[in-house]
Amino acid sequence: MYEESKVYKCKEKKSGRSYCVKIEKFSELDDYYREKVLNRFRFIQNVDHPYSVRMIDAFKDHEAYYMVMERIFDSISLRDYIKDKSEDGWLSEIEAATIARQLVVYIRCLRNLKIAHRDISPRSIILQFKNEKIACIKIMTYCSATI
Repeated sequence: MYEESKVYKCKEKKSGRSYCVKIEKFSELDDYYREKVLNRFRFIQNVDHPYSVRMIDAFKDHEAYYMVMERIFDSISLRDYIKDKSEDGWLSEIEAATIARQLVVYIRCLRNLKIAHRDISPRSIILQFKNEKIACIKIMTYCSATI
């Protein structure tokens, strides 16, 4: 049986750095979801890219998998940004071009690694800002990645 994953903020005691930990609980009998989670781990480990959320560590115990990932500060999902932006929900040409250019670079990297993400959506694109302008994207969701 597969339980929904949860993400928590965490802090490394030694350095004081902030991270996120994603906990994926599972039952030993549920091979489908266990394989899905393992594919996600492999995907994240294979992708070292500035537009991908970086995995710091991963481990498991008898009831769950744990992924410690970089924490992204001063960010919002593309979906929420469009929703909050204005009544019309339109991006400026510069914003759209910035996002599209970075997304194409990221997808090209995945293609070179022979990885199909299959779940890139406004919900999974995280925008980071600098001086109130979109500076960088980060891709968050790895549920449907196939290696």
